[in-house]
Amino acid sequence: MSFNPDTGGQLSLLDDFDGIERLGKMGDQITIHGISESGKKYSLFECWKNSSSLGSLDFRPSGYLVTTIIKGHFFQNLEDIRFDSFNIYFSNLGDWLGQEILFVTYTQNIDTSSMSYSLEYKPEQLPEYYIPHVGKVEFHFDHKTNSEPFPVIHDFTAKTEFYVKFTPESPASYDDILNRYSSDFCNFLTLALQNPSNPNKITGYINSIKMELGEKSYPIPIEIYQDLSYLKPEKKRIHPHDLLFTYRKIQTDFSEYYQNWIGLSRAIKPSIDLYFSTQYRKSLYLEDSFQKVIQAIEVYHRRSEKYRGEFCTKEEYEPLLQSFLDQIPVTIDADFRNSLKNKLSYNYQYSLRKRIQDLLVSCVDEYGGVISDLYEKPSDWAKKVADRRNFLTHRERDQEIDYPELYLWMLQSSLLLQILFYREIGFDKESIIEMIKRNKLLEEIRLNRKVCSDKNL
Repeated sequence: MSFNPDTGGQLSLLDDFDGIERLGKMGDQITIHGISESGKKYSLFECWKNSSSLGSLDFRPSGYLVTTIIKGHFFQNLEDIRFDSFNIYFSNLGDWLGQEILFVTYTQNIDTSSMSYSLEYKPEQLPEYYIPHVGKVEFHFDHKTNSEPFPVIHDFTAKTEFYVKFTPESPASYDDILNRYSSDFCNFLTLALQNPSNPNKITGYINSIKMELGEKSYPIPIEIYQDLSYLKPEKKRIHPHDLLFTYRKIQTDFSEYYQNWIGLSRAIKPSIDLYFSTQYRKSLYLEDSFQKVIQAIEVYHRRSEKYRGEFCTKEEYEPLLQSFLDQIPVTIDADFRNSLKNKLSYNYQYSLRKRIQDLLVSCVDEYGGVISDLYEKPSDWAKKVADRRNFLTHRERDQEIDYPELYLWMLQSSLLLQILFYREIGFDKESIIEMIKRNKLLEEIRLNRKVCSDKNL
């Protein structure tokens, strides 16, 4: 059996399971249990047979694609597993935490022109947090070193992996871990890093599944391996200057900031999903990314306590709607009449142009000095963006698309949405202005505005 985060799991067998009587039809997903040479128990879920060949002595070597691998215990159903606590290792988490574990001290002898150095291991204990509807959150690390035997060391390596330990208020399912705990923190971290962060590894613990070590017993670590081929994790370290906000900056009030983020993620989940889908999976088509960001802005406005509303209430609109409907000739086609009635029924709601304009005006009013030169007059910019989204949605006619301009609008829309997220998380005005100044989108917008201006000269 092999596993790679980019390709998933692959199980190669000397035979296959076709001769084993089981429920379902051939080609269905199956669950496979196995024990490794070292005695580790494995549960393989959603296994698909993807290769088969004739061997000797009636054997049929086969291969199975494995969607999810769980190491440590036999489970019958993935849906029934409940973890009392779990660790999630995120890419670039250490950069965000700003944790330095090993410190190097150099000493130079001027007389002999020799240089010596020493390594000092100084781990820092970080506080734990309790967040309602999440549970206990802690930041930890695994530190591993490898060196030649004492007293002579010619080769030394050290590796540190940072992770978040979650202890939920009630046991969490596999689906909860992926789609709530992991996803929420991933998005939060990605917003801070200005780069996609991804879960590299997940280890869960179930209090009732223990191993004996001497006179004590401990929960068995249950490792989860999943196909991450749809994600493109950051491979390199991120410089502190490129971080929009660090753990150090929000350490004291982390519970409050993260609780605000969880509340926002629940209130405007479709908006969050749409926006971050453009961060983790780059679309082949610019039009698709543009529409997702604009739709995310629209959903945010619709669900925001501060902005949502209508031109008038539905009850106030009823008499006006009836007067419109009375003007429709009875002689027109029934389908046409129903279409008009349906479209007129929603005219009391804000238009997309007004929603975009409201959000942009509020940000320009509050942070004008740093973003006012990035957009045109809010009403003009909102109209152009809304008209383009509507055109791309309906495609009623062929029209040449100005891709540099469309890309600029997508960047501007992304920055607008990020500013709204900063404010919802709880950052004050000064902090948000500082984050805007260091946002990678800022320079990219300025550059692309110049490109579009030069092109139109």
